[in-house]
Amino acid sequence: MTRRSTLDVEMDILEAVNENGALKITHIIYRANLGGKYMSARVSDLVEKGLLLKRAPGKGEGTTRTKAMYALTDRGVDAALCWRKVKEYLR
Repeated sequence: MTRRSTLDVEMDILEAVNENGALKITHIIYRANLGGKYMSARVSDLVEKGLLLKRAPGKGEGTTRTKAMYALTDRGVDAALCWRKVKEYLR
């Protein structure tokens, strides 16, 4: 079994959020097939790089969301699309 590079992991995270919209961290973990501790570090890196946006838990009437959600920024969308093109080109 081969290990994924940091770049592969980060791109898997971006692709998971790109395909499914804003996600909670646990949903990103399942879709990108990662462990929790490692995932938190990678997600934090992507937020710092401006590729992911962390949305605070919902507040106000009718909102029951208690966990932060992560969504792609415009830069994150561009990165995910470019990564997909590179993968297709290399196949």
